[in-house]
Amino acid sequence: MIYLVLILSFLLDGIIFSLFSFTDPISPLFTMLSLLIIYPYSDTTKKVYYVCPLVLGILYDIAYGNSLFLNTLIFLGYSYLLVKIFKIFTINFINVLIISNLSIVLYRTIICLFMHIIGIM
Repeated sequence: MIYLVLILSFLLDGIIFSLFSFTDPISPLFTMLSLLIIYPYSDTTKKVYYVCPLVLGILYDIAYGNSLFLNTLIFLGYSYLLVKIFKIFTINFINVLIISNLSIVLYRTIICLFMHIIGIM
C-alpha cells in the first residue's frame, strides 16, 4: 500500500508538472504530501520511512528537479521533521492539514532561495 501511494503520487506530479510550471504556486507537491500520508502506516522502527524519501528524492531530482541531490536532502529533512513533529502532536486531520500547507510553503521557499543563490532566478 505504501509503495502504491508513492508511485501514484510521483506519476501524478509528472502529470501536474506537464500542465503547470515547476515553480507555479498553485501546483501541489503530491510526492511530498505522500510522505506525510504514509507516515502512520510505516514501520515502527522508521527504517523504511527513511529509505522511501531517499529513493523518492533521488528519482524526483532525476525526473523533475535537475538539481543534484537538492530534493533528496529536502525530502530526508522533511521526513525527519515529520517524525519529530508527530512525536509531539497527534496525527489528526487538522494537524495534517496545517503541516501539509506549511511544508509546501517551506519547500517553495527553499527552492526559490536556492535558485536565487545560484543565479537561476
